Order: sequence, then C-alpha cells, then structure tokens
Amino acid sequence: MFGATLTMRLPRLRPARRPDVAAAELPVVTLYRRPGCGLCDEAEHIIAPLANRMQFRVEPVDIETDEALLKRYLFEIPVVAFGGNDLATWPFSTAKLEDALRGAAIGGRGPGVGGDA
Repeated sequence: MFGATLTMRLPRLRPARRPDVAAAELPVVTLYRRPGCGLCDEAEHIIAPLANRMQFRVEPVDIETDEALLKRYLFEIPVVAFGGNDLATWPFSTAKLEDALRGAAIGGRGPGVGGDA
C-alpha cells in the first residue's frame, strides 16, 4: 500500500443556467474574431465562464466574412460587443470584461462599473 496513488474522479461541472430561461432568450454578446487568431482564442477562454455565470450567449463573428467588419476590426480583434456597442477590445482581463458587461446591464444586476477596456 505504500507508494500507492489514490485518484479521485470529480464530476464534470455543467453551466449554471436558470432552468426557466431558454438559451434563445438569453442576451447575446458578440465576439468579433477571425480564424487562427490566438488572442481571439484567449478571449473565448475568458468570456466562456462569464457567459455561464452571468447568463448570456456568446456569438462569435468571423470578421473575414464581411468586408465592413474586416475594415473596422482588423487591427482591434478580439472585440466584445453588446447591443451594437463595443464593450472591450484586447487586451482585457476577466475582471475588466465583467465590469464592462455589468455596465451594459448584462447579468441581471443592473448597471455596474463601466469598463475602460
């Protein structure tokens, strides 16, 4: 028994969604990105836990599919937007993005501190 390793398998966590809210009814936050963008991948890792906790859907938009979006965001991506307003441009932290989202009244707690991201 000496030197034996005990491993414990933890249950996989599932997103904490309110059962009365369908995904289609959640607010939609847009993540402007493009394929092969490492910073965009980092932004997705930051925004995903916030989406679960604050109850919103993330809609990734490939800026290469639209010439106007490509011109607007080519040198700024990743960009997080809500309701037609850009909330955060890279670089941003989880805390800064959460502040910006709360400032936009996402998450059911009303306006909070606006992010200066």
